[in-house]
Amino acid sequence: MKSRVGKVVLQMSAAVVVLSGCTTASDDEVRVMMGEGLAVLPAESLTDWVTYVDAVVVAKVTEKAQSREAVSLDERESGEGYAVQLVTFDVLETLWHPDTYEAPPESFTMSYNAYVWTNGDVDKAIPLVEPDAVRFEVGGTYLLPLVDYATFEEWAPILPSSVLPFEDGIAGQGETILGGDSKPSPRFALSGPAQQLWGLDRQEIINKLNTTPPDPYATPFADLPAEEQYQQAVRAAEADRSDGIEEPDTRFND
Repeated sequence: MKSRVGKVVLQMSAAVVVLSGCTTASDDEVRVMMGEGLAVLPAESLTDWVTYVDAVVVAKVTEKAQSREAVSLDERESGEGYAVQLVTFDVLETLWHPDTYEAPPESFTMSYNAYVWTNGDVDKAIPLVEPDAVRFEVGGTYLLPLVDYATFEEWAPILPSSVLPFEDGIAGQGETILGGDSKPSPRFALSGPAQQLWGLDRQEIINKLNTTPPDPYATPFADLPAEEQYQQAVRAAEADRSDGIEEPDTRFND
């Protein structure tokens, strides 16, 4: 099993938007803060999925909670801070996995986004979410490309914008994915795999993944931690390109 290092890190932005009727639990307005994500692994193609992902699963959200870690001294002094959002899933089915497969647990909890507060009011923290990515609604079913992050001791998606709602066995059906303007995200704003799998059923997704080859530059390093594997793959690709470039003829430069 690969040792996984690194996750998507959310950068808080100043934009606070109101999402109207965007949850399945209520039609009430929900205030959220948008954040930008920085990925440490490539996730813009199905090749990236079958190269770095440990399992593509269908899972149902059973609980969302705010972590109750102690507020730091800096947060108390500034009156601003955040708490990690914890999302718990029941795995319903594994659609794809690599040869070096180790099944995810039947139920698991991961940290995903955060709750942010200002003016020192921890009890009125609002969710920090990433645009063009799901929010994970309790009771909702999702298609998740999971990575087993050994460093963080949890399973989590390779990239938030790679997760799709999966109600009634159809990718993209369910929760409405919203952009930074709180309007439904256009398809072209989603990740490459999300666009490719949108509208497909489970068997079509399985077929797509089974017929997608991994990155040939990464496969020799499959036993390395994912981040290191990716770095080695980049170096191998660069070396291959360099080997194919002829040295310029300088005989007549003088």
